[in-house]
Amino acid sequence: KTYTVENGAPERVGKRDAYCLNVEMIVNDDQLEVFHGLLKKLNEPSTPEPLEMQFVYGQPSGKGHDHTFFFHEEYDGEKGFNPAHISTPHFQEYWKWVMSKPQPWSKFEVNYYNTL
Repeated sequence: KTYTVENGAPERVGKRDAYCLNVEMIVNDDQLEVFHGLLKKLNEPSTPEPLEMQFVYGQPSGKGHDHTFFFHEEYDGEKGFNPAHISTPHFQEYWKWVMSKPQPWSKFEVNYYNTL
């Protein structure tokens, strides 16, 4: 589909300085239900973070990716992530799950960067 101003083109986010991270995670089959519950808590509007600029997640298109998740997060500076984000109760609950034994995921990769 081609978007134009007339047919409702998506609004583009302008360039901004941000501390960002991208996460790729493959969740074990026996942990999917628990993980979906954690996602709901991470994305609830009742958990606002003043320095969080963007938090989105999704899954790859196509079949066979039910266990793969991607996250993209942007914060107003590194302090928006650490300590502000990682000290929230919803992140602490998520991190406890990530670090639990036996490991609830088969892949957990995080990349941190600053926008240029």
